[in-house]
Amino acid sequence: MQQTIPQQTTQPDMFPSLWAEVAESNGQAFHVNLWGELDLSSKRVIIDVISRVEGSTVEVNLSNLTFIDAAGIRSLLEAKQRLAERGHSLVITGARGLVRRVFEILDLDEFFGPEFSSSSQTAADVG
Repeated sequence: MQQTIPQQTTQPDMFPSLWAEVAESNGQAFHVNLWGELDLSSKRVIIDVISRVEGSTVEVNLSNLTFIDAAGIRSLLEAKQRLAERGHSLVITGARGLVRRVFEILDLDEFFGPEFSSSSQTAADVG
């Protein structure tokens, strides 16, 4: 089952800045792929997606994310907390470039799980 959920915008002529695709695997895990920018204008997408999925693990792939700001980080932290309250977990994979660097600066790279550290580029790859 795959579901693509675009960001809801208040101005219909604007392109969404964030797209999320949700795929279920074996009923116990969900994979969420993000494209675009996770910021103040799109943070609600994460909360909406997380409220629709439930499984032992929700993996959020950031490999196609081009930008993240404090509001985006906060939305991921809120999603992780909401899932933990229901006995589930959220892990981040695929962060690279400047997106990964933001996680490292905030010392959140290991907070989001060992998959974050093992599947992402190092800070040296940022340039």
